[in-house]
Amino acid sequence: MGEQTDILIAGACGQMGRQLVQLVDQEAGCRLASAFEVSGHPDIGRDAQSLFGIHQPGVVLSDDLAGCVQQAEVVIEFTRPDGTMQLLDECRRQAKGLVTGTTGMTEDQKQRLREAAKEIPVISEPNFSGGLSLMFDLVRRAAMVEREADVEILEIHHSKKLDAPSGTALKLGETISTARGGNFEQEASLHNRSGKRQKGSIGFASLRAADIVG
Repeated sequence: MGEQTDILIAGACGQMGRQLVQLVDQEAGCRLASAFEVSGHPDIGRDAQSLFGIHQPGVVLSDDLAGCVQQAEVVIEFTRPDGTMQLLDECRRQAKGLVTGTTGMTEDQKQRLREAAKEIPVISEPNFSGGLSLMFDLVRRAAMVEREADVEILEIHHSKKLDAPSGTALKLGETISTARGGNFEQEASLHNRSGKRQKGSIGFASLRAADIVG
């Protein structure tokens, strides 16, 4: 890589995509190489400078996935699981790095990410907040001490969020289960909860309303 890293933002017109485009534009060590959206999006063909209010000229919003990936060294995306898998396949084909914050993936999709990471750089996290990284560590330590404690995870997000429980909530549950030496798939109580809770289960509750910041 040179002095600047060429980056593709996929799902550029989404809520997170727009923020990523603007952050890349502000970062001295990065350059927006391309911006991708799905075919049929009304802004395809528009200039990213006017569309996103950035300084960098010359980038056009495109639905050409292979072409967009070819122009970049790293793909950053916070989209949906099916879209992530398409991007992952193209990154593997062209040997490009992938950073994904997409949540709601199945175990099979997560396994595909792990397999791809043997060939290309892959970073996958449900939440990139520094504060959350600290919380994961604190929760892990607490779970190692209080192994028998009942666990209930309540998370609240805006009404447009697609997955529930959120990826962050699920990772908290996985962190607790691993720290206690358990099996998260067996311990997680995600749906159809009724009656007395089972000993050792990890409960989840999700609230969605208005424009609540997750």
